[in-house]
Amino acid sequence: ATVAGDMVYAGFRDRSEIYIVPQEFLRFLPENSNSWRSRKLISSRRTEFNQIKAETPAGTIHFHYGESLRSWKMSSPVSSRAHFESVEFLAQFLTTEYIREFVNDDPTADLAEYGLSPAKGKLELFRDDNTLEWLEFGNLKADNEQEIYCRRSGLNAVLSMPASLFKYLQTDTERFRDPHIASFHPADVQSLDI
Repeated sequence: ATVAGDMVYAGFRDRSEIYIVPQEFLRFLPENSNSWRSRKLISSRRTEFNQIKAETPAGTIHFHYGESLRSWKMSSPVSSRAHFESVEFLAQFLTTEYIREFVNDDPTADLAEYGLSPAKGKLELFRDDNTLEWLEFGNLKADNEQEIYCRRSGLNAVLSMPASLFKYLQTDTERFRDPHIASFHPADVQSLDI
């Protein structure tokens, strides 16, 4: 507090000016360093990536989004049309889900302790042939099996996230295949001959 009462001194590191602001201002500052960090699981927006590739113990799944047909195609493990809703659910999950905990920021941390060396799985987002972001999956947390340890591109840290994503990627690949005979958007149909 200042001589003037319920005021505090504030300033910027790169400036010489000192400001006197109400002490109430301190209520708006985060309590710890993790509160300043972005908790988004990935930073890419849905429109920024057109490929999703996941490698898990169950195998590799690779999806490509076709802008012209506005549809997803699976290229691995088999080449087929992908079930649009299942892949969009995955893409939506990635762009809206949050990191649950910043577990360890030590760059020399023993990643094997978290099941991240080697990782149990990996998910990559691409724009054409360029990798935008990746996630590596490790062990389930011992104290909360609803969460899994992970690492994210751009962060040299061990994090935790919902385990449901990793479980979803390990389900039967038939879930991701389009069960329909034909795939089209009803708005694109001008006439139908039977």
